[in-house]
Amino acid sequence: MTSNIGAQIVANLPDHYTGAEPEVTSAMMDIVRKTLSPELLNRIDESIIFHRLRREHMDMIADIGLKEIAERLDASQSMTLDVSLAAKDCLAEKGYDIRYGARPLKRVLGIDILNPLSRLVLDGGVVEGDTVQVRTTGEAEIMRLEKKDLSWVSSSKYPEDKNSIVILRNHDAEKSEEEIWDDKDFLMEDGLHTHR
Repeated sequence: MTSNIGAQIVANLPDHYTGAEPEVTSAMMDIVRKTLSPELLNRIDESIIFHRLRREHMDMIADIGLKEIAERLDASQSMTLDVSLAAKDCLAEKGYDIRYGARPLKRVLGIDILNPLSRLVLDGGVVEGDTVQVRTTGEAEIMRLEKKDLSWVSSSKYPEDKNSIVILRNHDAEKSEEEIWDDKDFLMEDGLHTHR
């Protein structure tokens, strides 16, 4: 059984605390005793208090998430994932939250890598066998100085942010006249429902 009972104590600790100090453990166990009934407490053989997640752990956790994405890309599309150190650092920083652990990082990887990559795959910007290049906006803008026609896709709401994550386009978008259509052509009169 795992629980977040006492998590607010860990979340409010000064930065130099790990969460495993005796006074922290004692305060957490006091909350557990106040929260759970004696009958339930008597059935618990052992209590383990995890150390709080620190920023320096996030690079290793980001590596694990990126490795999973790379393996999926290789298996399904024969694509190689190339993430710059700056981009990895920005992903790890964005995914770090002392209160929620590493869960936000998984969302960040989905929003900042998988969503833009899906758009590129659909429009032909990356194709089977390509290397998917993940960079920061700042890095991409520097690369654009050498290669003028360089473009990228990002999910960032702030395109001026030099630390936002982008995926470089390898090929021009493939758009035939049939693929270009206006949403309103496919909406019913109420403007909400499609008639497909």
